[in-house]
Amino acid sequence: KGAQNPYFEGAPLFDFEFYPDAPASLILASTESQPARPESVAPSAPARVGGEESNLNMDARVILKAVLRKSTITQIRQLAEDGEAFSQWMLALAYMDGIEVQKDGVQARNWARSAVSKGLSRATVTLGYLNQNGIGGPASPSEAVGWYQVGVDAGETAAKGALGWYYLTGSGGVAKDLGKARELFSQAAAEGQPYAREILERYFAQ
Repeated sequence: KGAQNPYFEGAPLFDFEFYPDAPASLILASTESQPARPESVAPSAPARVGGEESNLNMDARVILKAVLRKSTITQIRQLAEDGEAFSQWMLALAYMDGIEVQKDGVQARNWARSAVSKGLSRATVTLGYLNQNGIGGPASPSEAVGWYQVGVDAGETAAKGALGWYYLTGSGGVAKDLGKARELFSQAAAEGQPYAREILERYFAQ
């Protein structure tokens, strides 16, 4: 395993602002070919993640499973191969966890990287996690930090929490900086990240 980051322990790996546009193409693509499945999640619908109801921060796996309620992995793959960034990210997550495909870390990295190259900043956290934990290649905390920083620069909530941990611990080639760690965790918490709030309470409570 790569560098351990308690920020992810016992919790969903990623919390992202729900991406409302691209999933519509997946959901609409399958309405005629598939019967509606129960408990479907519309792109604008709130979902319970970590015990909290929010339509702003949804676990990436929840998003993937919501898309798969209305679309097949074949449809996701076709859209990914056609260059749709969100579908590429969904396919990366599927390969990372082996959801309706054979688990394949290399494919996960390739599709996540492709999604990032097309401007989908949410996939930077996926790439960071893959590098952090040596999935699909050698573990590289410094590479993980690089991808998390790209995500932070793009305003990604999950990236702020993930990078904050490295500043808190002084790992991954990052100099320990409690002020920077607190700043990142505070931003993530203000944006609805429950795990950032937990870390603020654990390490920065007055």
